[in-house]
Amino acid sequence: MKRSTFLKTLGAGLAVTSLSQSKPDSSAKGNGKRPNILFFFPDQHRPDWTGLNHNLPVRTPFLDLLAKNGVYFTNAVCPSPLCAPSRACLAAGKEYDRCGVPDNFTNNYPVDQRTFYTLLKDSGYYVLGCGKFDLRKKAMSWGRDGRQIVDGVDYLDLWGFSDGIDNSGKWDGFKNYTNNNVCPYYDFLEMHGLANIMLDDFSQRRGKNYENTDATHLPDEAYVDNWIAMNGLKLIGKVPKGTPWFLQVNFNGPHDPLDITPRMKDRWRGVDFPQPHNCMNFSHEKHVEIRQNYSAMVENIDRWLGVYMEVLRKRGELENTLI
Repeated sequence: MKRSTFLKTLGAGLAVTSLSQSKPDSSAKGNGKRPNILFFFPDQHRPDWTGLNHNLPVRTPFLDLLAKNGVYFTNAVCPSPLCAPSRACLAAGKEYDRCGVPDNFTNNYPVDQRTFYTLLKDSGYYVLGCGKFDLRKKAMSWGRDGRQIVDGVDYLDLWGFSDGIDNSGKWDGFKNYTNNNVCPYYDFLEMHGLANIMLDDFSQRRGKNYENTDATHLPDEAYVDNWIAMNGLKLIGKVPKGTPWFLQVNFNGPHDPLDITPRMKDRWRGVDFPQPHNCMNFSHEKHVEIRQNYSAMVENIDRWLGVYMEVLRKRGELENTLI
């Protein structure tokens, strides 16, 4: 199938992925409005780690609802297992060998390569993004405000965003903060007197990315994925009235380390999981703890999906939003 044909087919499928319970004729296509687009983008979320897999006790009720009322793909393949090239492929709409970013630290996203964000903006969308973009992973140049303004160049604008907050991944933020390169999340932690708690926590997890399954001492509202999700809601609130919007929420989880809040950890105590296949790295008990923490991160992102649904419902936009 040609790429153009595939994209047209994909668009037709996405037109029914609104989370409302309405019939298709009340969807975006039926009411004549240009649909808003909400794109939740977790980091290292296994395709089998959802409530759709009845062999695992994973809880993702809102994602399950999305699959029930919309379209989901069972043979999708990530273009690269590495952060920067995978996200570059998505932004450019190109396969790995043509995206211009071979790995995490050789190249930043090519400045002369258009993005699909630009195409959306040029067509009249208000394009928003928050969380881990990783389009300039080599440079690590987020800035405290996340605008990626370097030598007078506004990279968010160059990539096609109307507004946004670019942020580091988990380990990049920790390592760069110790070298006085502060990303927006650590700036937030500083303002609330929590940066040292985060530094102490990640110092103890270094070299034990999966082995350390202790809860963080950060309060729930300061947990990185909760902070990212809140930024997304604030961005939606800035959209000019009557303008269709696109929002990409780039969560840091469920990436290692397995830092979760006490509330998240309590929800998974006593939940058993099957053991991984032929993996002897950890004890039976530790494998279960690892899977509990990972599931807690997945469930937390799904919780935010439910929050966004409710916010959009109150705004009168749920039925006209593709998710």
